[in-house]
Amino acid sequence: MRWGSFSMVRATMDLAELSRRHEFTHAILLSEQCYPVRPLEELEDLLSTHADQDFIDLRHVASEWPVISPRFEKFYFREWSRRAPRTCWLAKKVLGMIRPIRQPPGGVSIHAGSTWWALSRASLDQVLDEHRTNRRLRRFFSLTLIPEEMYVHTILGNSPRGECTQPSITYARFDKQISISHPLVWTRTDTAELESSGCFFARKFDESLDAEVLDYFDQHPSASDGSRVWTV
Repeated sequence: MRWGSFSMVRATMDLAELSRRHEFTHAILLSEQCYPVRPLEELEDLLSTHADQDFIDLRHVASEWPVISPRFEKFYFREWSRRAPRTCWLAKKVLGMIRPIRQPPGGVSIHAGSTWWALSRASLDQVLDEHRTNRRLRRFFSLTLIPEEMYVHTILGNSPRGECTQPSITYARFDKQISISHPLVWTRTDTAELESSGCFFARKFDESLDAEVLDYFDQHPSASDGSRVWTV
């Protein structure tokens, strides 16, 4: 599995498919660098009262995030570039000359956002069904860059389920002075910002860099301060 390739999407879909064996109202996608920053009891209350809502950063690329359009308008071969770098480079160059701008299949509009979401059972079922049956969509995103930030979002954004979205429950911040590609790694000095975010999880944390911030939230889980409001 390689970051930024479609293998990330396949791994996520495989995990989601396994989850369907169980009863639940929402499936939450997190990584090992995420950590809870509010009481889980509050999260359970939120999800139980928003059973049909999805918590996902969902943006229409053309109008809200056009800077990432080259990720899908051009050809990328992330999964194969390590094994055959020269072949992938040549294929990208030739295909770029033949088809300088790739068009999504079936006239779908591309949506994108943070990888980390919490989907209702109904939306997860829809995403998995589309993933299983829509070969053209899978093929298209297999040649894009960082499809894990677009694939689920595009499926939801092109369906009525896209109207049932709420803000993400996972907080991250990108600091351009440190890295535009990776979110800030939180430390003990950032607890006030994390508490005021109103989110239930945050990322990224690195225990080798600062374990004290994890201890803080173990001992003092933040209570909601109303800074973020979810509506039905």
